[in-house]
Amino acid sequence: MKKHVLLASALMASIGMYAQNGKIIPSNAVPVNMAEKEIKKMAIVEENKTNQVITKKHAKPLPPKGAHSPSSNQKVAVVSATRFSGSRNAYGVLVSQQKPLQYNSDIDIVTFVHRVSTYFTTAPADNSGSIGVSWSLNHGTNWDSTCIWADGTNLARYPQGGIYNPPGNTNENNIYFVGTGPVTNGSGWVGNWYASKAYTASVGGNNTALGPPSTTFIPSAYGGSKQDMVRYMFTYTNDGLVRAAGPIVNDMNATTNAGYSPRGMAIMKGTFAAGSFNWTLDSLIFPVEYSSANGNALLSTPLMAWDNNGTTGYAVMLGVRQGATGTMKGIQPIVYKTTNGGASWTLIPPFDFTTLNQVDNRLPVAVQGGTFAVPFFSTNEGVDVTVDAMGRLHLVGTVVSAYSTHNDSLFYTYAFNSGGGCGSQNYSFYYGTTTTHPTIMDFILDGSGTSWNGIVVDSMATEGPDDANTCSQWSGATLTTDARIQISRNDAADKIFYSWTETDTSITGHHFNVYPDLYMKGYDIYTNTTTNKTLVIGTGATSPTVAAYGIFWHYMSNRAINVGGGTYEIPFTFSGDATFGGTTPLDHYYVSGAVFTMADYTNPELPLSAGKSNSAISKNTNVSVNAYPNPTNNNTQLVVNLDKASDIHIEILNTLGQVINSMNIKGDAGQHIINVDLSNENAGIYFYNVTTNAGKVTGKLIKE
Repeated sequence: MKKHVLLASALMASIGMYAQNGKIIPSNAVPVNMAEKEIKKMAIVEENKTNQVITKKHAKPLPPKGAHSPSSNQKVAVVSATRFSGSRNAYGVLVSQQKPLQYNSDIDIVTFVHRVSTYFTTAPADNSGSIGVSWSLNHGTNWDSTCIWADGTNLARYPQGGIYNPPGNTNENNIYFVGTGPVTNGSGWVGNWYASKAYTASVGGNNTALGPPSTTFIPSAYGGSKQDMVRYMFTYTNDGLVRAAGPIVNDMNATTNAGYSPRGMAIMKGTFAAGSFNWTLDSLIFPVEYSSANGNALLSTPLMAWDNNGTTGYAVMLGVRQGATGTMKGIQPIVYKTTNGGASWTLIPPFDFTTLNQVDNRLPVAVQGGTFAVPFFSTNEGVDVTVDAMGRLHLVGTVVSAYSTHNDSLFYTYAFNSGGGCGSQNYSFYYGTTTTHPTIMDFILDGSGTSWNGIVVDSMATEGPDDANTCSQWSGATLTTDARIQISRNDAADKIFYSWTETDTSITGHHFNVYPDLYMKGYDIYTNTTTNKTLVIGTGATSPTVAAYGIFWHYMSNRAINVGGGTYEIPFTFSGDATFGGTTPLDHYYVSGAVFTMADYTNPELPLSAGKSNSAISKNTNVSVNAYPNPTNNNTQLVVNLDKASDIHIEILNTLGQVINSMNIKGDAGQHIINVDLSNENAGIYFYNVTTNAGKVTGKLIKE
């Protein structure tokens, strides 16, 4: 067979003919089982890996620094990256849906939960399963650390977590660090670890984990159900609850999807009580298709998001809904929603995503034997969720074409038999045109839960290399990397932020993401505008030196820092090991200075549905509200922007929901600055409601 090169004509020749509706009917592409890729990630236990150091620096040629320059519509952030901690190896940062990096505005604290390094001796046990928390109270300038888990038998892995903050508290001395993750006994997965530790017991590099009930091992079978691999979507809400998610599977240590057979999501809820946490399980079973060949048609990555108060929440898994047909019989979002803090859940109705033209137009490949494309929501490049100020779910990720609607083939997508000369791996995307490159989309579920729209965030030039890709710097360690698409927001939830990594193809000559640069972008839900694509840090950075190899294993904080004046800074971390050994020590770097200002939102959204805006507020009645300074000692200002005259009603409330001040204003189009006097109020957290003809905007105020 003739070797395929990176030319559109060569790719076209390998695809085949077109259906009458313009969809490609592949003649020389091969199916790929996406569920097997997920199971492979679940099965990774470092004890099964050879402890190796790749003796190179590096065998793959480094991209020349400064070889690529940003395009005219691309912004470059001015950032610094500083090493703040380390871990024993890379087996703890492989999954982007972990949430180890968190920011809490009540305390103004950044936290990062991680496996400790070999230089940090822990007690009562010191082994590969010890977990630490590093934190900063000044946005990354200084760090402290402590150990929260150190068990001689139950080895902790894949940590995530943050803080528990008593409702209304602004004093760091009253907080607790909290973490969760899976446990291995050295040969397989056996349950999960849950740990907490008071801040006052942690300062000064305290290296001793507490005993029960502050540290708890819970086996997989629990509460009449199961809770497996609880390494996903750690969340703290203002009602004082912490939550984490994991899949419910038949056999956590199975190597096939039929044996693994995910069937739902376990939501573990931590309730603070007398210095520790009581953990309770909420099980959600997802209605999906089944086949004896592959088991349940459900991918194993659970996604969960909550509003600030922990009232409105979403539980999402990707699967083929039971009874689906036609274009809806693909791996697609299945969503449960709660509006009462999880006391009850409602299954959201199914939706045909091919009615979103930006989705259907970017799926060039017809399902096998058909003339239409079936959307397949992939986890290969990362997928993430959040909730905005309108209570709407945002799901960000990429979509590919399903291979078949036959029950035995529901996990299969296409791979195009041209891999850029990087071994046996083929491309998952058709690179014939930019519209068929990997495209990041933010899917937005409307408040009623009956319809989806969203925006095109950006397209990428590359996709993730697998563990056998010969161009990957991690191939010697047999680790898979990807774009690690993630989503964040500000506390007010009117600004949404996205991040991902991709490689400059002018350097590599192929479409695999082997020298990743880190990018971000912002979206204002009220003005329906986006920022330019912004380079955060990449291989052209002069410091740290490990950045020249690529920005690997990055995490984006769940919340952005409100710098003031409409400016938000998004905390990032990335991790590096210049030996690329996998089982060798890994350094963690904190990235500061990644900011967006109000002036950055200059581009109109590109909605997924042509001509349909994503805002629940008409474009001629937009309202935006910012508070500055916030936190404040006495007085603050609410800056209200209207593009149409409207009455403005303002309420200031305490944490009990009591109105402590209110006012009414006749507002013309333009900016209005309202002074808020908190001088007679106690230090703590307050809330504002700003109601106009356009609707209501809520936010939080902190008095120090």
